[in-house]
Amino acid sequence: MIDPDGIEWLPVTEAARILRVRPSTIWNWTSRGTVRRHRIGRTAYIHMPDAAAAEHAWRARVETRRQG
Repeated sequence: MIDPDGIEWLPVTEAARILRVRPSTIWNWTSRGTVRRHRIGRTAYIHMPDAAAAEHAWRARVETRRQG
């Protein structure tokens, strides 16, 4: 789904597949307020720019821990 501002919102499972993370990871990000979500009926849509930023930060932290 694309909002009027041209921002992409995807269902949790599709967003997880694209970002190569588990859906539970995305749910954790939404519960912490890192990623915005919007429900339409029973489907939760994830704000993809937020999700991409959270995924990037998460992978950077993981890499830092590996090096460290």
